[in-house]
Amino acid sequence: MNSSGSQPSTGRGVKFGAILLGPVFGLLAYWGAPAELEEAARGTLLVTVWTVTWWVTEAIPIPAASLVPAVLLPLLGVCEASVAAKYYSHHLILLLLGGFLLARAVECSGLHRRIALATLTTVGSSPRRLAFGFLITSAMLSMWISNTATTLMLMPIAISVAIRTEKSAGASGGVFTTCLLLCTAYGANVGGIGTLIGTPPNLIFTKNAEELDPPVLIDFLHWLPFGLPLVLIFVPIIGFLMTRFLLPLPAGSSREGMDSLMEERKSLGKMSSAEARVLGVFICTALLWITRGGTGLPGWSGLLAGWLGI
Repeated sequence: MNSSGSQPSTGRGVKFGAILLGPVFGLLAYWGAPAELEEAARGTLLVTVWTVTWWVTEAIPIPAASLVPAVLLPLLGVCEASVAAKYYSHHLILLLLGGFLLARAVECSGLHRRIALATLTTVGSSPRRLAFGFLITSAMLSMWISNTATTLMLMPIAISVAIRTEKSAGASGGVFTTCLLLCTAYGANVGGIGTLIGTPPNLIFTKNAEELDPPVLIDFLHWLPFGLPLVLIFVPIIGFLMTRFLLPLPAGSSREGMDSLMEERKSLGKMSSAEARVLGVFICTALLWITRGGTGLPGWSGLLAGWLGI
């Protein structure tokens, strides 16, 4: 009884200790900073170490820990509260948030499985074609959904296909499984280059470009001529190298893998109303992102500005 009763208090003690680590490590970094460092830089170092410590230990929820700079930076005189707050509502942050919400809706509705299975059942039944199918599907989804989320969504499908195909495909020693999983991961990484919201580093690059003198403004139509060709070039190269040289796969047909995919696709049934709504929102959002304007071509943003009289 005593041991079981002490567990909650022990957990609270560990949690409280983790909470204290943030300010303690922050103060140690502040006091240990070089003397020639400006006070604002020392304060920034304190806040950074404090916040990162809470992120790593999850002493408090990560979203709550992310608000620490908004409170501490003005208190320490590093910047005004208005300056600290504006970055939480920066247009690129809101763009990233919109992408995350869209990805979550696709995942919750199951639309990603329907898109993936439709693509995979189209490419063919040989191990090579299946590997290419996962590479292409992963790249397509990752253009609009984060790399990690895309990989996690496709991983169960890849493992299911690999288990049923490995023995009959003639690829022994887990070669086919390894190839499918790596193609899924590589496709997600390459696909993230394709659009502005494909991966957060794209937005970081955009933010840095805006701060140049003179500033360089990059929107969806600016990004696509750069990112999309890279995806179209690297996907075939990766697929060719993976299936022919690095992890060679047989070219013969394998009905087991295709049967597995067809069974999964058949089990989905007709598209649900939730999937249809998410697909509609997805298409509308993508079109609005692309046709916004700002590249010398007229877009809907110009019409909106004229209608509002601004």
